[in-house]
Amino acid sequence: MSTSTHHQTSLTEEVATEKQQAFDAIVAGMVARSEAVAARSSKAEKRYITVLVTMPHVKKYGQKPTMSLTYGCSFAVEVGDAVLCPPTRLHTRWTRGVVTDLEGSGYRGPVKYVAPFGAKKQQKG
Repeated sequence: MSTSTHHQTSLTEEVATEKQQAFDAIVAGMVARSEAVAARSSKAEKRYITVLVTMPHVKKYGQKPTMSLTYGCSFAVEVGDAVLCPPTRLHTRWTRGVVTDLEGSGYRGPVKYVAPFGAKKQQKG
C-alpha cells in the first residue's frame, strides 16, 4: 500500500491577490450578463401602451377616425414604433398604429394586445 505524502506550501500575498483578481473578473462577467438579461426581460414584460390608430369604420358614427387607444404590449417597443392593432367587433382587420406613449392613457382595465408590425396575423371571417 502506498503512503500519501503532504507537502507544505505557503500561499504568498502575490498569488492570493492574483487568485482574487481572477475570481472578481469571473463574478463581474456573470453579474454583467445577468443584468443584461434582466434589462431585456423588463422591456419585454406585459404593459400598457398608448397607440395612435386610424379606425375608418367609426366615421359612420360621427367620430374622428384617428384616435389614441390603450393596448397591451408583451414585446419591447419604443415611442414611434409601428405596431399592429387587433381587430374590433366592427372592423375585422388588423390595423397599423404608431406607439405614442409607453405608459398607457391611465386606463387599467382589460385590453387587447398589439402585435409587432410585419407579423403574420390570421384574419377572422
